[in-house]
Parts: sequence; structure tokens; C-alpha cells
Amino acid sequence: FTPDVFAAAVDYVGISDLSNFMRTLPEIARPHLANNWHLFVGDPDDPDQLADMLSRSPITKVDQIRTPLLVIQGANDVRVVQAESDNLVEALRDRGVKVEYMIKHDEGHGFINPDNVIDMYKTVDRFLAEHLGDGRKS
Repeated sequence: FTPDVFAAAVDYVGISDLSNFMRTLPEIARPHLANNWHLFVGDPDDPDQLADMLSRSPITKVDQIRTPLLVIQGANDVRVVQAESDNLVEALRDRGVKVEYMIKHDEGHGFINPDNVIDMYKTVDRFLAEHLGDGRKS
């Protein structure tokens, strides 16, 4: 929504399509949809609300994204499924936007394996230093 504000961005298990996110939530999370997501985000089964949700979803704004992006995803994430990240990465790469994609096949929604957490933060540090400068004095 603000393509010229940021020099780089990190997407960690992020939602790219609000309607797809809500449709792919596991059964255990569905009772919370009516009290939270439908109330504050919208109901994807209502055509007007679906249109509004899509207008606010990053997947429909890929033509405006220009900053380098690091996408981090757990392959076993049942809340924000890998397709959310796959679709965003593919759409941006098709446009020539620089996207780095980290998928950890033994993680879900939020990394817990210490080796993966360390790798993730090292990658974020390197990525931000590359695009923002590392701030270290030589």
C-alpha cells in the first residue's frame, strides 16, 4: 500500500490472500472466525465482503510491490498455508521483483527448532544489512 516507503521488507508466515487464508484454516480454528475474522476482516462467502478482502490482500497488490522482500514460511503451517507464500513469491518473481524465499520443511506457524530460528535470524540480519546497510563502522 506504500511502495515507496520501505527499502526492504520481511514476510514471516504472512497472509497474502485474506479470503484464501480464511478458507484454508483448520477446523479447530473455524469457531473463532465468526467472532473475530468475519467481524473485523470480512466473510469470504459474502460477495461484497470478499471483494473488500481481496482489495486489501497483498496478492492483489503485487503490481505495486517494488522493494526487495524476504519471505519466510514453515512448510507444515496449518494456519497460514505454504500456498500463501508460494503464490506471492511466484507473482513477484514473474514481475522481476527481488524475492528471497526461505522454507523450512520441519516447521509450522512460527519456527521452534533452535537451528531454524538461528538460521532465520541470521538470514534476516544479512538481508536487512544488504538492503539497509549494516551500520557497522570499519
